[in-house]
Amino acid sequence: MSLLIKNVVVLDGTGKPPQEQDVLVRGAKIVALGRFPRHAARDILDGRGGYLAPGFIDPSVSLDRFGNLFSNDQTQLLKQGITTVMAGQCGISLAPIFHDSFKAVREQMHSRSYNINWQTFADFFAAMRKRRFGVNFGSFVGHQTLRHVLTHDDFRKLTPRELSVLGNLAERSASEGVIGFSLGAGYSLAHPVDDAELKLLFQTASQKKIPIAIHLPELSKGINGFILNLLDYASKTSSPLILNHLVPREKSDDLYNEIISLIEENRDRASLYFSITPPQKAQALPALSLLPLWTREDPEQVAQREKDAVVRQLKTPAFRKKILDELPRFRNSNLSILHAPQYPELSSVTLREFSAREKMTQAEGILSLLERTNGNVLLLATEKRHRDSALLSHERVLLTSNATGFNGEDSEFFPFLLKTVSSSFGLPEAIHHVTGLPAALFGIHQRGFIRPHFYADLVLFRNNSISEVFVNGVPVIRDGEGSGTLAGKTLRRNL
Repeated sequence: MSLLIKNVVVLDGTGKPPQEQDVLVRGAKIVALGRFPRHAARDILDGRGGYLAPGFIDPSVSLDRFGNLFSNDQTQLLKQGITTVMAGQCGISLAPIFHDSFKAVREQMHSRSYNINWQTFADFFAAMRKRRFGVNFGSFVGHQTLRHVLTHDDFRKLTPRELSVLGNLAERSASEGVIGFSLGAGYSLAHPVDDAELKLLFQTASQKKIPIAIHLPELSKGINGFILNLLDYASKTSSPLILNHLVPREKSDDLYNEIISLIEENRDRASLYFSITPPQKAQALPALSLLPLWTREDPEQVAQREKDAVVRQLKTPAFRKKILDELPRFRNSNLSILHAPQYPELSSVTLREFSAREKMTQAEGILSLLERTNGNVLLLATEKRHRDSALLSHERVLLTSNATGFNGEDSEFFPFLLKTVSSSFGLPEAIHHVTGLPAALFGIHQRGFIRPHFYADLVLFRNNSISEVFVNGVPVIRDGEGSGTLAGKTLRRNL
């Protein structure tokens, strides 16, 4: 197959000023840029009046965790120009898995019918090469997944032998092509990651030259000691550190300024990046996050995952009453049920409707849903967020949809990129922050730039809207609509 995109303004992913050029594609790759007035191609597209950019790279999604990497064509992401995603976030990945360790992930999926025929990441990547996806995807390896192989859900300090095994698993996963290591501090407020495990992961990341991404814990009171400890390890090992899930909210500028100061103070010692989730009309929200922080503490010190501690303690009347006393009334709630594992009939039901049906308040409805799903229920919420922040104009900002892949999510990734991020940087630099910058950070070979011999992941937009998207040279969005074609591939770092 050959494709010629003519008379288009090329934003090549470097941040340099754009140029009007023709772009020639054969098969999965770009073969030439220039002017080809007489060149024939099977598909000729006139890009006059439009911009052509590399496909956007999303640094943090949860498609894999909920099974939506396998069960849909990711058209929602493709319509936003996202052609490559980074899975395995927040400490949870689909490999390595041994014995019954996949239960930690499978219970969150909307189906249990997936054939799990892998153990290591080498096995996983081999199995995934036989599949096609809507988008390209790479994967981090999750710290919680590594730990689950050794301890299941038992929270305790690892023995020296177990710590050695953890290190071997992490090193092996890195050698097999994972993008980096991920930590889920946002899910582990009661049990911070053990210092010996942190040290081990940072040392391994440094040796393998891969980044570490962390799902941020609650930062309403500012930068905490755990983040400073992470930064100290990043400085000592020269490992890039990515802070995920910052959201431009109202009344958060003090926190953002504190983060920027932290970056600047450590510029010469550590490579610190952060990803921002744009405002969304509707976004997935773990119901667990609505509960007071103290509910996630586990007095018995046995639950590695906070949700286990919460669900177990909900059986205690005094614990339950205290939560209900502190939860808001949700009288004007705009919440609906997005994903309730093993209860597909509840999808799209509003919290108000569910609670009325069960003859309970909406606060009681949330607790009931948490019990039924073992803490795994996701709600769909709309939220007003502050669009202007000093973070948006920082040279180390990344942009993420934070997508779960469920129908109902309504991302403003591309409008936010055009209207807000580009107003801070200018359009060429804004495009660099979602293409060339993450491609280099994640070690993604021959992607993130429009160059000869690079893969033809391309986004054509004009009049502030995306009209065409190509993944590996294949058209997946035409005239703004999805084709349903699965052209995405599994990516390994530098491979």
